[in-house]
Formats: sequence, structure tokens, C-alpha cells
Amino acid sequence: MIFTDGSSTGGKVGAAASLYVDYNHIATLQFHLGDDTEHTVFEAEAVGLILAAQLLLTRNEATFPATIFADNQAVIKSGA
Repeated sequence: MIFTDGSSTGGKVGAAASLYVDYNHIATLQFHLGDDTEHTVFEAEAVGLILAAQLLLTRNEATFPATIFADNQAVIKSGA
């Protein structure tokens, strides 16, 4: 399972994705996009999905099929 999220707080925008295998936390990736004057939460949510793909590609613990949890319907539908 991979949980993703993007958010904006304190004028900064970022994203994260966390990999769990058998309910045990394996790894988390984070990325800071920049200031909220230049980036949106939509972008951050899309980056969260990219981070999820990176975890699937680089972590030997990841197994298939995998489940990715995302909480932004617009990003999911966009195909980002």
C-alpha cells in the first residue's frame, strides 16, 4: 500500500508518499515544490502520485499488485 498527499501550509507547497508492506512502514519520499505563489495543491497531489511510482520502481519490498491511496479526485481523473 502507498499513501500519498499534497498540501500547502505556511506559504509552502509539498508532497509525500509512504510505502507500507503488511502494515509495516517501509519508506517515505517527500518533495518541496516551492512557494504557494508559484505552485498549487493540485500540483502537489500530482507529485504525490509520482513519488508513489518512484517507490514502486525503487523499493525491493514493493510487491504487485499494489494499492495507491490518493485523496484528490481531480488528480486521479487527470491521469497525472
